[in-house]
Amino acid sequence: MTVSKAIAKWLEGYEMKPVKVSIDQVGAGADSLGMFKSPNREVVNHNDSSYKITEYYELFVVRESQENKDREDNDEWLENFTYWADDCRYGRMYPQLDKNRRCLDIWLSGTPYMFEAKENNTALYQISLGITYLREREALEW
Repeated sequence: MTVSKAIAKWLEGYEMKPVKVSIDQVGAGADSLGMFKSPNREVVNHNDSSYKITEYYELFVVRESQENKDREDNDEWLENFTYWADDCRYGRMYPQLDKNRRCLDIWLSGTPYMFEAKENNTALYQISLGITYLREREALEW
């Protein structure tokens, strides 16, 4: 499973309202979340041949926004999402990685905000997320 897929599965743990998570695209309807991997990647090599990787993702959430009540609900949804992510970090409830990888940390690296108001009475909100994980290399045979 890719790191992106593991994060998408982890995001499904946020129970405030059902959200469909897509990788590298945003759905057209409300309650769609698209996740896009940033080209930035930080690597720290360790003496034991393992290495620590930090990657960043941009999350875009489509929500209803026609009425002021919708926008207030969106603000509450995003605020509660932020608290959920903070609580996951505090409780070390991280995405489950495979292929000799272990998540060390995951966090929201900014405040969620409205990115764009759309013509179909929805709004696109952006959230930045960071993840650090450890990858252990397997011995290569020559």
